[in-house]
Amino acid sequence: MAGGPVVIHTDVLGVARPCEPASAIVSSGLGVLQRPFQPQDEAARQRQLDARDFGQSRYWRWVFVGGWLSLAAFAILAVKGLPGAGVILVPIGLGMIIGSGIQLLLER
Repeated sequence: MAGGPVVIHTDVLGVARPCEPASAIVSSGLGVLQRPFQPQDEAARQRQLDARDFGQSRYWRWVFVGGWLSLAAFAILAVKGLPGAGVILVPIGLGMIIGSGIQLLLER
């Protein structure tokens, strides 16, 4: 550990371990969140957005299928006698189906 005071940190198991102070971590750049490239003007931003290819992604199709699987899981649990699972599964499933359905229609 490079210069500066050593801080003793106790982990979850109660084992004391030496670590660097927070100021050393931030100054080394590890603690700073880095943003992706941000264009300086509107034309550069538009070129960056046009360069992205969103058409080939199957992400929204899998979200749509996942929504139907969530509703199917609720149906199976309701038949087994656990209708309370619908409090969680039905809103999640419907949200996934509606959101991805709209996105898929926009991509057509």
